[in-house]
Amino acid sequence: MVAGLWTSLRHYIWNLQQPHISHNERRIFDEHGSRSEKKHLKLAYFMFFPPHTTCPQCGHTLTNISRIPVAFFTRDGPFPAYSTSLRCKSDTCGIRYYFNYSVKIDARTCVYYDEAIPEVIHLEEKAFIETSLSELFTTCTLFAWVSAQNSALIYNYALSSYGQCEVKQSHFLLTSTQVRRAFVLVSLLKDWREQGRNIVVREDGDLDSRLKDLICERNDRMIMEGQPERLHACDICEKLIPTDIPNSYKGLRSLRAVVTDGTAVGHYCCKVHNCTIPLANNRHHFCPKHMDQQHSCVFTDCDLPARIGHRTCSTPEHSRYEDYRDTKAKAFFLLRQRLQRVGVQQPQSLDAPSEGGSVDLPDDNGDPAHKSDKGNWPSRVMFSHRTTHNEQLVVCTCGVIAARATMYGAESISGVKDFMKSVYPNPQDLPDVIFYDNNCHLQSHLQAQQDDFFHGTMLPVDVFHFKSKHKESDEFCQKHCNPAQWTELVGTDGEWIFNSSAAEQSNVWIGGYQAVLRDMLAHNFDFFLDEMIKQRNVILVAKLRQEGKAPYCIPPYPSST
Repeated sequence: MVAGLWTSLRHYIWNLQQPHISHNERRIFDEHGSRSEKKHLKLAYFMFFPPHTTCPQCGHTLTNISRIPVAFFTRDGPFPAYSTSLRCKSDTCGIRYYFNYSVKIDARTCVYYDEAIPEVIHLEEKAFIETSLSELFTTCTLFAWVSAQNSALIYNYALSSYGQCEVKQSHFLLTSTQVRRAFVLVSLLKDWREQGRNIVVREDGDLDSRLKDLICERNDRMIMEGQPERLHACDICEKLIPTDIPNSYKGLRSLRAVVTDGTAVGHYCCKVHNCTIPLANNRHHFCPKHMDQQHSCVFTDCDLPARIGHRTCSTPEHSRYEDYRDTKAKAFFLLRQRLQRVGVQQPQSLDAPSEGGSVDLPDDNGDPAHKSDKGNWPSRVMFSHRTTHNEQLVVCTCGVIAARATMYGAESISGVKDFMKSVYPNPQDLPDVIFYDNNCHLQSHLQAQQDDFFHGTMLPVDVFHFKSKHKESDEFCQKHCNPAQWTELVGTDGEWIFNSSAAEQSNVWIGGYQAVLRDMLAHNFDFFLDEMIKQRNVILVAKLRQEGKAPYCIPPYPSST
């Protein structure tokens, strides 16, 4: 009778909308549905099945059912669920189908289905997450700089009833790793859908190493193609001004402006200056190529091997400084130093270096709450990790970030020049105005190199830095970089027509991620920042469109190389 009713009504039942039941009804359903001794007959309110019952490759019926209990993380909290997979019974096919993807057993490859972004992501073998929940975490990170760790804590203690339960329920506690993996998977799925491609992942190894291949491929493509808003323009960052150019439209021409500047966020990198080879992990101080230098003295101008159990060589000046530094790390030394700051004198420590053997170095992070009384002295020793120098941005004067690059050793003039050429490989794509706080040295460098790539571009110093950071006695700067010399930059009301401080404002936003970014490896760092910039640009462009600022992307010219 049951079989007959199901045969008659199953199509109607499957097309019904999912009913809304109370939390208690759901608990009863899960409790009784899990009582079956046969795993493939266990039930829960949330069930995840493959989208196929026959193999799309060979047409055979899918059998060999496998069902496992999983945790399903939703915006209403975590719930128990079951995940079912089916395998093609054909011996030549050998494909097992899961909720989001299929796995070809022999080839050890995982292929995500060619479909729209799913509402639920198969996160791990025993964990699923709502796409909307992952996007909520991403939005919190975008607007409030919330880390993956804090997102997981907020979820577990604000949305989950398992936040303070016993350890036996720990599989219902969301982890920071799961938050990060969900961000990566959703971002990759969106990106590959935009490219019209399917994600193919090798099945061997742990999930993070498999995702690394996809992340690096995405990072390489971002370097080659740039952000989608690389050639952004709108009524704020592009103005129409009068011109005498023949055949111009109504006697007007466009004037587009961007700002480039560096912001002091970075990731750990090899201690060899300007080495761009990534570290194998964050515990290393050198890349695989320079790993032989890990046992050298930490003084940058010394090539001698370090003493066994120490970080410095046997040179008395170097070994004495290491001993002094170890003493400074003790709490009593730090507290006594703060007493001296307020005028309370203490006897000189016997373990400090004497005046005759003192080392000409700054305080090595002795008291992070205060700068050294000696000022910002250049350091000649590196006990801790080296970090990249800064992130260089190109920001349209409306606030849209057009490009980003990592400067490893320094924000050098030649590095900035090469960065701008990579963003705009054809001179005809260059904006009409590029504000930069060091344009005086950039122009001097271009003249010395006889480089005319930027010949048709105005290169003024932004208004803030020109007034406060550049000397009036610098004739070259006053002659070539004073923004007032270009009358096109001033409107009829006497005000500047562009916001030349746009990069400083974007730097504040990116600077909020310092705590989130500092422990990331290079590939995760690049992927995270590029994705945050991309999503921020989407929101800004939508806002510009709502305000009637007519945002659009300029069609690129073919590369000149």
